[in-house]
Amino acid sequence: MQFLLDNAKCAKLLTEFIEKNPTASKEDFDRYAVSTGLISQPKVAQKFIDQLQIERKRVSKVKQEIKRQAKRGKEEEIVFSWISKTGKKPKGKLELNLNYPLAIILYIEDSEDFSAVMKNVGGFYQNEQNYNQNDGTYDSFPIIVVKGCFDNSGMEEEHDERVANKLYHEVGHARNQSVIDTLKVAKRKTVWSRLNDSDHGSITKGMKISESVRRLKSKKWLDLEEARKSEDWNIVLDAALFSAKDELLAEFEVKWFDVSGHKNFLKKRKGIYDYFLNKFGIDPKSELYEMIWQDYENIIEAANKVLVKIQEGYKLGNFILREKIKIFRWVLIQIPIQDWQKQMEETLFFEEIKELQELSKFFREEIYTEENSGKKKSKKILLASKFEEELRAKPDNEPLLPMIREFKHDIAELGK
Repeated sequence: MQFLLDNAKCAKLLTEFIEKNPTASKEDFDRYAVSTGLISQPKVAQKFIDQLQIERKRVSKVKQEIKRQAKRGKEEEIVFSWISKTGKKPKGKLELNLNYPLAIILYIEDSEDFSAVMKNVGGFYQNEQNYNQNDGTYDSFPIIVVKGCFDNSGMEEEHDERVANKLYHEVGHARNQSVIDTLKVAKRKTVWSRLNDSDHGSITKGMKISESVRRLKSKKWLDLEEARKSEDWNIVLDAALFSAKDELLAEFEVKWFDVSGHKNFLKKRKGIYDYFLNKFGIDPKSELYEMIWQDYENIIEAANKVLVKIQEGYKLGNFILREKIKIFRWVLIQIPIQDWQKQMEETLFFEEIKELQELSKFFREEIYTEENSGKKKSKKILLASKFEEELRAKPDNEPLLPMIREFKHDIAELGK
């Protein structure tokens, strides 16, 4: 538990540091990393720092190119021309944000303009957007594109909230990408997914997935259990779950940790997140499509239950341990999505939630029950107050279980 929490806190703090200090030097970064006292894996942490800086350099480089090319047009129109599939000029309002260090951000107000870039979504993050440099060669940069612009008048709060939610979701993808790229460089094998993370995005891995899809399509599977035993099945299923995990974690902090709406989008067959149809071209009428979707849906449902349990488990009436809940997006980043349930149980996170809820319920029932009065009740009220105070003061990367058990011991002593 402590190992996962420390890694999570380290990744969270380092990401927030570059977002708040986009011009910080490498020395500033290194000093800050040491000051956290959380680096349990120095080599991996250093690679994560390096990766964040690589992304920042890519953004800085394209910003210079945007400003150079803006001599012949508006900056936002230059970026739009790079990503548009039609070659037409935009009709509506565009806004460009060059201040985020992990991606360029472009807002597109007009629906037709947005359709020239991407269809059927409210926004997207792309890590490798090509652009033409001054010398005629091509390079790539990370970009976030959001459908809609902020109103800024104060008159369209609901509209602005929708735009902000889209933005936060895509920022979540940018944060995830830094972790994914670090795992690749650090040659870590089964952290983000069960397949080899170190060759993610490579031509070799792409070819391997394509070959597995081809073999699965060419064979008539008479039995689901037989198919599940094949390496090809697991390669294709894991490739879809790789993207589904990215989606769920990107959404986790957007709407008070509730990903149920996004989970339903992920489960919609023939929808925009149907990876088996859209990415792998598996026929929706085939037995293969039906069978692999069964496994995929079950894993997505199980993953959502884990997220719901975390969201509800650290809620104690009106008192919500928000920072504790937030840290879990960084904890779950370290675990393949198929293993979330098992790992949360084995690392005692679910035991912590269970005992936290039991203790919270005990205090509520004891304090508000008329039968309990006198000195014992007064001591329990003081104990409950102390418990909440210590919970508030507890760092989000520290396990709560030892403290919970100390309070349970104190309660048992009162009963003697």
